[in-house]
Amino acid sequence: MKRKIGAMFAFLALTRALFADLPPSVSGLFTPEAAALLAGKGEATAVFKENGKLHYLPSLPQARRVADKIDAMNPMFGVEVCLAHRLAGRQADTPEGLVKIYNTLASVSSLKGTQYYSVTRDRMREFFTESYRIDDPEKRNKLPDLRFTSPPPSAHRIFTFQDDSTFGRNVYRIDYWFTGGCIVMNMENASKVWYGILPLVDPGNLAYLILVYPTGEYLVFYSVVCVKGANPFGILESRTESFHNRIKALDEWFRVQSGLF
Repeated sequence: MKRKIGAMFAFLALTRALFADLPPSVSGLFTPEAAALLAGKGEATAVFKENGKLHYLPSLPQARRVADKIDAMNPMFGVEVCLAHRLAGRQADTPEGLVKIYNTLASVSSLKGTQYYSVTRDRMREFFTESYRIDDPEKRNKLPDLRFTSPPPSAHRIFTFQDDSTFGRNVYRIDYWFTGGCIVMNMENASKVWYGILPLVDPGNLAYLILVYPTGEYLVFYSVVCVKGANPFGILESRTESFHNRIKALDEWFRVQSGLF
């Protein structure tokens, strides 16, 4: 018993030490376990399956958008990644910083050529070979990226055409929500996704969600990719690590495009 109690106090002391460097505005958004991972590794990652729960979603009112999407879809599986970035003396929780973050997430054309490491192919691979905003899911006329120079809207929707190196050419619906200094981006397929000749995912059942929350000199980047659909030969689940790498590629894309780092 004494050993167990001693081990417990040692763990608690280690946990406190690990995230002592994170300001309360960051560590307070997470459980002690998640805060320790973010402070020690800069990243907290989990895989969940049907009826599974999110582990590392920050405790923010706007995060409800992400949780509601997961609950409504009840995906077959998903991957979540949370990262805490220090901005090297900069602050992004300003009106100018928030507009910059919103415009970065709206710059969908810059997703073209994003690289990720494909575990199944054991090499770097393009994520999207084409990506741009369109006027309508049927007409698909190409439009320039949106840019805002004033406080961004609390809610906005666009459609994009994207050629995914794995899932082919599809139309995506992207919703943006902004409130309380937090921006959420929900990108989900508006057309059926095919894998070669196999119909794989119905509209609305492949989603990439990104939550960005700047606070002081830190920025929390949380993303989850989730899928619900046909899974012949375990095609989808075999790509769990690649989905994780896709999220890391989205984080890299955001950091480069935002110019905040």
